[in-house]
Amino acid sequence: MKFKFGVFPLRSLRPLREPSSQDRLTQRRKDAKKRASHFRLVAWWFGGLVVFGLTGCSTVKTAKPIDPEINVIAAAANKAFAHGQVEQAARQYTRALERARAADATTDIADQAYNLAACLLILDQPAQARTLLREAQAEAQRVERRAVDILLLEAKAARLAGQREEVLRQVAALLAIKPVIEPAERLQALLVKAMTFCDAEQVPSADQTEIRRLALEVSDPAIQAEVAHFLGTCDLIEKEFARAAAAFDREAALRQNSGRFREMAQALARAGAAYAHSEQQALAADRLTRAARSLFAQGDSIGALHQIEPALIAAKASKQDELVTHVIALFEEIKKTIPSTPR
Repeated sequence: MKFKFGVFPLRSLRPLREPSSQDRLTQRRKDAKKRASHFRLVAWWFGGLVVFGLTGCSTVKTAKPIDPEINVIAAAANKAFAHGQVEQAARQYTRALERARAADATTDIADQAYNLAACLLILDQPAQARTLLREAQAEAQRVERRAVDILLLEAKAARLAGQREEVLRQVAALLAIKPVIEPAERLQALLVKAMTFCDAEQVPSADQTEIRRLALEVSDPAIQAEVAHFLGTCDLIEKEFARAAAAFDREAALRQNSGRFREMAQALARAGAAYAHSEQQALAADRLTRAARSLFAQGDSIGALHQIEPALIAAKASKQDELVTHVIALFEEIKKTIPSTPR
């Protein structure tokens, strides 16, 4: 069973006849299946990926929500998240979590603490995210739920916090879970472990082989995007810059198709940097300018400025006057939104 991530329809009409016990059992199974698949939250953060939706126990129980307003708020958060508005989603998940705590609603606390932690990881706040994940894990244990996704997210948070040994310990525990975790979960766990080695400029050859194999079994675009990110990172370490750029281009396209625009911009920036290293300056300027434009449109002027400067260098190196003019125009637009520092 997946933890719920949104508003579920409540019945308001009395059935024409009293349902039999078999009818009720059949309906509960249908409701559980619908709930498990209807609101599946997918997210990624810089350098790692997670597919959210907590795996529950084998016995499915459905019940009237303790506080229906929690689902209403969470639905608004899901919508913001799906449109790449991570900060707005985080604010809404915070509201939902506060209501869940007030109602002492165990499952809702686990859901919303988990969702908020996911947003905070995307926003590069691993310390706060880890606190929330501990809360989510505690609540999941209260109802005896198998929370593989919480453990995955904890491993990724540990990686963001730079705790390599903790990452390796958590991944080893994940891979040892019985019954064996699903291929998508195993792939995600291996990706966290592999990216931890990449952080140290090491290519994890054995893990890379298994990641490529498992990637053939998993169609989820968010996971495929992270596979592309990992392979591109390996190519960078091996100084295969053109190949790395192509991998990051693929990652950017997958992020775009998933509505993950912040991460799309980051992937475009990585592609641009790789193209610059491969002496393909026009392509470098194109990717870096697009990354800057996307970040600027998302309200991140500082992040956009960090990309537009190397974009201008690449544009000038390409000796394409029209490209230079385009980059300068965007540069000037971004600079207008940066507060001037007092002298």
